[in-house]
Amino acid sequence: MTIALLRSAAVSSVPGVPEWPSWLAARLPSGWRTGEWDPVQALFTADPGNPATGVFVCSVGACCTHVASNGSRCDACRKARYLLGNPADFDATHTPDPSRRRPNTSANGAMPGVSQFSLADVSPAVRHELLYGIQQRDDAGISLVPQRVRRIVAALPAGLGSLLDLDASFSSRLPAAASGVLNGVLLHVRRARVEFNGTDPTSGDVWECALVGLTAGRGRRYAAVYGDINFRPVRQRWLRELVKEYGRTARPNVMDLRQTVYAARLGLLGASTAYASGGWKAADFARMYQVVYAVLRDTGRRPGEVTSLHRDCLERVDGSPTLIYDNHKRRRHGRRLPISESTAQLIETWQKELDALPAVPACAQWLFPSPGQRNRPRRVHLNTSHFCNRIFRNWIDELIPDLVDDRLDEDGAPLAYDRTQVVPYGFRHAYAQRHADAGTRPDVLRELMDHRSLDVTMGYYKVSLGRKQEAVRTVAALAVDRHGAARGFGDSLAYEVESVGVPYGGCTEPSNVKAGGGHCRIRFQCAGCDFYRPDPSYLPALEQQIADLRADKEAALAMEADWVVRNLDDQIRAYSKSSDEMRRKLDALPAEERAAVESASRELRKARSAAAFVPLQPLTTRSSE
Repeated sequence: MTIALLRSAAVSSVPGVPEWPSWLAARLPSGWRTGEWDPVQALFTADPGNPATGVFVCSVGACCTHVASNGSRCDACRKARYLLGNPADFDATHTPDPSRRRPNTSANGAMPGVSQFSLADVSPAVRHELLYGIQQRDDAGISLVPQRVRRIVAALPAGLGSLLDLDASFSSRLPAAASGVLNGVLLHVRRARVEFNGTDPTSGDVWECALVGLTAGRGRRYAAVYGDINFRPVRQRWLRELVKEYGRTARPNVMDLRQTVYAARLGLLGASTAYASGGWKAADFARMYQVVYAVLRDTGRRPGEVTSLHRDCLERVDGSPTLIYDNHKRRRHGRRLPISESTAQLIETWQKELDALPAVPACAQWLFPSPGQRNRPRRVHLNTSHFCNRIFRNWIDELIPDLVDDRLDEDGAPLAYDRTQVVPYGFRHAYAQRHADAGTRPDVLRELMDHRSLDVTMGYYKVSLGRKQEAVRTVAALAVDRHGAARGFGDSLAYEVESVGVPYGGCTEPSNVKAGGGHCRIRFQCAGCDFYRPDPSYLPALEQQIADLRADKEAALAMEADWVVRNLDDQIRAYSKSSDEMRRKLDALPAEERAAVESASRELRKARSAAAFVPLQPLTTRSSE
């Protein structure tokens, strides 16, 4: 990987942007390698006894010089052995000359020894960038070899403002081992720079593997650092966005995601037939089926409610789109559902396309006209059975040739997944589950699903006791305080007993815990409270609160309410510390552990949503009269 690739996402040269070094410095743990790193002198002195440090003693018995790999010789001994003709007993008999060897350590660090490196002479930004990258590699279990870092520092250009300003040829001038360390450091620095800039590496149609952090392939647990993932070949925008969202949420490996992109660009939905009728071509029917699929996916309506949509099913109230549909199951017609702008635009585009197609008189009122049968007139709307059992089924069979289960056979090979379980009605369950996992209140979700009984809606909020306990065990250790410092709970019991859920995190104030979260003396101003203990399960609510506070700040600025602005700034900074620290910890976790934490967080949000909705009234033990 070249440094040119690593620089492509950097916004500009870092000098002149003083916030970047301080932002990065705030993400460096203060207690890193206490016995080896001296922050005052900016000097690292390796401890050979530390298994995380790549320092060993020369294999020559009389030599004490440190080397980078176990069982190897230092440069001086290796040269001496060569000059002597490589004798077999060299390691046991050779007596080295101390004057020809660089000492292992230097007291003042002015000339670092073999086991040292100094960052005293580089700019603050470069120092923080190197430390950040090294610490990220530490968290990933990669051994730190001081000799390699020392070579990198010695080769850096004088006055360098940032590692991201290095030219493309710099890496090639370093020894291979040092070049590998630099590229690894730059990878983490570049990702941090993207976060600092507030950009999303998955927002565009081309994703750089080095920034996204997906694993390279099946059986490869390291993050991919080469190449791009190009979604542009997927011509339908709605399908392209679906594949991108799959990449963001499911976090597949790069090879599987590229295969999904390849499958999605084939345009297979509805394309398995050459049927044409009433002036409509096969491509017109395929386009209609694709819109049906997108509306099913985005709205969570039953298949029959989508295929029977009227042509004028879209209405805008104060600019916000609303879908009008009929709930045939409960015989409730003219129901209204708020939908996203992208879904509304998709329907509006199809309405225009429909207007341009040859009219079908007996189907004029329907958004999705019936394709009819051969030699028979087209009447009414698209048949649900036809779409589900034929069009959708053919698409699944052609799009996903190898669909495997998470179960294994006797030989350890994945079992084939039962394709009959992949049905359009599953989009309705997925829609409801997404809302439940996101913390939507049960009464709101009941309205969105058009359920009569709340008991039906509550089925999406059920979390078994075992799953909740496992979720608590996963996130309890990742709790932080209002300063962003780690304040994890020792076990799941302490998490449950010593804290209570409040809107933006956990609270450990005893009287509030006893009152079930309903006795906050400072009215939930959590950002300024030392009892505040958020964990990753609160991140969506926390980030939404930060966004709301920023909006409130803009309103306060417009009204010139200075003291209000100061209060909002304090809250934004405090909440951001907690949020940023939790995000940093999550990003540092291996992909499997991060996925486990995110899954556990969804379970806890779902459990809290259900618990918060249950009306608990105090018990009355005697008559009021």
